[in-house]
Amino acid sequence: MDKEAIKEKLIYYNGFKNNLWTAFIVLTGGLATLYTNLNNGYKVRLFYIGFFTAIIVIFVMGICIKKISMYIDALNKGD
Repeated sequence: MDKEAIKEKLIYYNGFKNNLWTAFIVLTGGLATLYTNLNNGYKVRLFYIGFFTAIIVIFVMGICIKKISMYIDALNKGD
């Protein structure tokens, strides 16, 4: 893979990682709000759905960070 393609992949994954961080911040804010007021079953279900979604976002962020480091290593190896 040439350097320009690797740089484009790095830009893509960096933007994707930033979007995931934003989603994680919004999710945790919503979870904190729901946690303070869990008075009915509907809110409890929303809390659990949001919690598992936040866990999925964390795992996807880890995959994205691994891909970024892989492309950085590939870019450095090409020098």
